[in-house]
Amino acid sequence: MAKLLKPKDRLKLLLTGFGDLFEDIHNVGGLAGYSYSQVYGYYPRKYKNSNFQLLVWRGLKTAEISKTEVNGIPYLRLTSKGKEKTTRDFSFLSLQNKKWDGLFTQASYDIEETSKKTRDLWRDKLKELNFGQLQKSVYLSPFDLADDLEEFIKERKLKGKVFVGRIKFTGINPKEIAYQAWPIKQLEKAYQKLLKKWEDGKIKPQDFLASYFDLLFTDPHLPRQLLPNDWPSFTLQKLVRKVQKKIPL
Repeated sequence: MAKLLKPKDRLKLLLTGFGDLFEDIHNVGGLAGYSYSQVYGYYPRKYKNSNFQLLVWRGLKTAEISKTEVNGIPYLRLTSKGKEKTTRDFSFLSLQNKKWDGLFTQASYDIEETSKKTRDLWRDKLKELNFGQLQKSVYLSPFDLADDLEEFIKERKLKGKVFVGRIKFTGINPKEIAYQAWPIKQLEKAYQKLLKKWEDGKIKPQDFLASYFDLLFTDPHLPRQLLPNDWPSFTLQKLVRKVQKKIPL
């Protein structure tokens, strides 16, 4: 259940910093500068430059990003306001490397078919928080997101229709639960395929970075304890930092 990532979210994530984001989002400083051309290079090729310019304009208008020039080259920076919002919206990214407590947040619902709009809003919220689907109406997160959901439940008046709690599964390896709720095997193969392309010299640096980001935006960023020991994303993270430094602005 991939997070619903909008273009503006992608822009803010890129501006937080490339590798530091996955170590501790709170320490990125919010002022990692990227030129227009460099940031736009991480967007899908079908994404028009005019749309990107509009995206930047909106970010400037809301004061979530700022613009400066160095030697005539326009750079974008994440403001303190933008950093705070990104940290709040993508808090799970800073949780991946922290020790997992062994508990899952379980969210289930019983919303009638006639309330499709309400049901879709609930599912969208779970997608936003990277919940995985264990069964038809049962979703899981390895992070303590109960408070986030309770606030949403109160706002949307869903009490009695959705149920949230912290649980620990017994008699089964947590990794088996993770493999059932999230497409870990598919994502692992995709990471490995990208790594092989790079090692074989079959992909250009800019395309390599863009493809890596596309995969990251579908990654649930589970705790290390729920992932394979040789999870390829960790290898790619180190490689990506080296590749990015060699790309001219």
